[in-house]
Amino acid sequence: MPRTTSSLSTGFRKPVRKPAQLNRIKIEDLIAEWQKLCDFEKDAHVAISSDEGDGKSTLLTQIVKICKGKLSENIVYTPNVKEFYYKYEQMEETKPLGFDEALDLINRLDWHKAEVKDLVKHIRGKVRKEKRAIFVYNVQLFRDLHSYWRNHRIRWWLELTPREWYGKEVNYVYTMQRSRVPFITGKRDAWLLDENEKSWLGYMSSGKIMPEHYLNMLRSHPFYVGEFKFRNDTDLVAKYKQERLKAFDEWKIPEEQKVSKKILKLQETIDKQNKLMYERGITQPDIAAALGKAPNTISASVNRV
Repeated sequence: MPRTTSSLSTGFRKPVRKPAQLNRIKIEDLIAEWQKLCDFEKDAHVAISSDEGDGKSTLLTQIVKICKGKLSENIVYTPNVKEFYYKYEQMEETKPLGFDEALDLINRLDWHKAEVKDLVKHIRGKVRKEKRAIFVYNVQLFRDLHSYWRNHRIRWWLELTPREWYGKEVNYVYTMQRSRVPFITGKRDAWLLDENEKSWLGYMSSGKIMPEHYLNMLRSHPFYVGEFKFRNDTDLVAKYKQERLKAFDEWKIPEEQKVSKKILKLQETIDKQNKLMYERGITQPDIAAALGKAPNTISASVNRV
């Protein structure tokens, strides 16, 4: 007999679901559960993932609208970390703050950047203690989220299906919810479980994965709680595009910051050369005189290596 779900917070679900057992949920109920956490001095971290064009930004704008937020204030559009800090300070509690493709800030591939590490420290410290809010991260691949977010912060994962399966005006969202896992080794992913990945690879090994296989495997995920559909709101999307253009104009990264990585690499090479000369017996004043620099800059250069 199909099991019905009266609450989204009842723990793990049965791992196998037939079409007659689908759990239809509402985005309004999800948001209400996220906001309820704020009453307990907590925040909610949600990942939305799909291919480009499947509706991540559309869904994010609707979440902002349901929460009575503003597209200009509750979405971070650019990879400029200053935009996040500004909008975070202006954000009201229980409201969302969405990262719309601004994932240079939290992408595991950009973990070497100092501003990314500083952002993590900020969220782990001040953000967690000061504000109770809903953080929404738009990503193409769920694994692109750095493990700090994926394993330790994200509690809801919304996976969108390919839009071409249903048309331009509607799409479906498959929702997973995970409880806290206190025992996570460094070699395991608390979300992307080994056996589930093997199932996906098994279907893909024979060629193109079929929609029914795709959907049934999402429904069989241990953290699956249900699915809902959302429609494209053309007026809301138009406003989103306007705000996105404004944000990229206001928060664009200056040209000198775009080449800062090359400058840092060149500075590192110069520092190593200065230290090598110093270790070969050339005094710092002599190095400074040869390069036309002040002696104290040579000392700082050598100490940086």
